[in-house]
Amino acid sequence: MADVLVDLVAVAEREIGRRWLTGTWSVAQEHAATHVSELVVGTVAARHSGPADRGHVVMACVEGEWHALAARIVAEVVRAAGWRATFLAAGVPARHLVSYLLAAAIRVGDPQLLLDFVGWQDRVFSARGGRPLLDAVLASCETALAEHPRACHHLRLARSMAGPA
Repeated sequence: MADVLVDLVAVAEREIGRRWLTGTWSVAQEHAATHVSELVVGTVAARHSGPADRGHVVMACVEGEWHALAARIVAEVVRAAGWRATFLAAGVPARHLVSYLLAAAIRVGDPQLLLDFVGWQDRVFSARGGRPLLDAVLASCETALAEHPRACHHLRLARSMAGPA
């Protein structure tokens, strides 16, 4: 599966993007060609059926990012490698992504899921000169998800696992 998705579809998408960037193709032509790539990804993914026993991966494109095909390809490749993959598609607002991850962490009883996501976000924004996100994200989760009986417990665990601020 990875051979088809990475070596064929991703390579074709680079060429499609190049043609759009150079003005050889219009936006409509680029969208039509990308739709064919999306159909290929869906068809190849539908043919794969294997155990998902290596863990859970959540893939999404953040708010404002509407180009989701590369993330979908990654999700399908990791699914084929034995992971349970959830693809949330394009334009997912950060607060919704965090809420989804918190709910997933609660469902499986693992606050590390939320901590891994927030830690990754924190490293990205710190590298760009931003402020640490962990406390802000966890505080907003406490407010938004206070009604869930285990939300505060998991948020406290994630904070304690992160160590002192």
